[in-house]
Amino acid sequence: QHTRKIEDFEGYIGWVHASLLSGKKSMIIIDDQVPLKEKPSNNANSVAYLQRHVLVLPKLCTDEWCKIEIKNFVGWVKRKVVWGEI
Repeated sequence: QHTRKIEDFEGYIGWVHASLLSGKKSMIIIDDQVPLKEKPSNNANSVAYLQRHVLVLPKLCTDEWCKIEIKNFVGWVKRKVVWGEI
């Protein structure tokens, strides 16, 4: 099969030709001014703040936190502020 059914973070569903998909897992930030933390803790230092709709690469997720990478930054965000599956 050459097409894939996809759903975006706003709930829209459609079909995309497989050649247009990278196969890389990614997530999108769904909140404003999301703190990127050094550790998976509310008390940890923030190394950056992420804007809504920014694409990030997931490294690992727990029920509450996801370790993500974006450009030269690696850190933790709350699971509820990202959309996507790892």
